[in-house]
Amino acid sequence: MAQLVLLFGPPKRDDEPSSSGFCQKLETYLRFAGITYTHKSILPPSAPRGKVPFIQFKGQTVPDSHFAIRFLVSRRQTEDAPFAAHNLDLELTPSQRADTAAWRSYWEDRVYPMVVRQRWFIKENRLHVADESFDTIPWILRPLIVMFFTWRVKGVLNSAGAGRYTDGEVEDVLENALKDLSAKLEVVKIKTGGQRWFHGTARPTEIDAILSGFLLNFLGTKSNPFVNERILRDPVLTEYISQGLGWYPEYQKVRELIKKDH
Repeated sequence: MAQLVLLFGPPKRDDEPSSSGFCQKLETYLRFAGITYTHKSILPPSAPRGKVPFIQFKGQTVPDSHFAIRFLVSRRQTEDAPFAAHNLDLELTPSQRADTAAWRSYWEDRVYPMVVRQRWFIKENRLHVADESFDTIPWILRPLIVMFFTWRVKGVLNSAGAGRYTDGEVEDVLENALKDLSAKLEVVKIKTGGQRWFHGTARPTEIDAILSGFLLNFLGTKSNPFVNERILRDPVLTEYISQGLGWYPEYQKVRELIKKDH
């Protein structure tokens, strides 16, 4: 019998996206690729390298969503690892693969850190993070846990540079990122006569798992209202998200959120 991939991330409800964009990205890749997995809850301080997600397969631990995907793609097709054939980018051209790398870097290294900054640097948003992510922690301990993670996240973002932007500068980066993606998807749809995936393919590729994963992560929380408001008023983006929801029948709240605004 084939062994399952174990996906480790922060605690989450079964019917909602992960509170971590990178965990949601990796889970979306697993779903798009048809790889059977089980989610296991763990907090970042207890994870390898002190961050999530990571996967385990046959006793081997692979930290980092990017290298987890590379590991899954590189596995030989065997009876106990029947997922090597699900390389989502197998039929892409070198030029398309280069576009994937550029957009992956743009969203992972530029866009997502700005969203995280909005969640943790703005008090009203941080209160939503506390309610959504730490609701199972006893109330007497919750302020200390939130204080610790606030200190930790701010330190990381300040070191990376994202924490040093003003609120207005962050909003400008995020608004333009969403406009860029919407324009890209609209052009692809027109050129291909209706294909809605990033590269104009009939099925999703890795960049679709990345973008869909982050967009689902955004809409799964009330802690980034600036981004969510702009996503929900853009029919191109909501259509793109809706097709990704086809792999997540349990995400009814996100589906209803999109439907409510359209």
